[in-house]
Amino acid sequence: MKSYVKEQIREILAAAFEMSVQDISEDISTDTVPQWDSVTHLSLIIELEETFGISLDPEDVPLMTDFRMILNKLQKYDVSIKKRE
Repeated sequence: MKSYVKEQIREILAAAFEMSVQDISEDISTDTVPQWDSVTHLSLIIELEETFGISLDPEDVPLMTDFRMILNKLQKYDVSIKKRE
């Protein structure tokens, strides 16, 4: 996956959890971020769908609980950055 996609995911995670992009590592997960609750998770999913112009399969959503799994699941959608209008 291209590095600009990883960087975009870092920015989305940082915004969702009100953290600095520099604090978002590939080790981030629901276990390491106290504010990663069900409401924040849904906001994160919506932002990922809007940013990448995709619709995630409902069975993928609950599995996307860490940075690596988000990357893994997004690979099947062949994501690219969608320009906002």
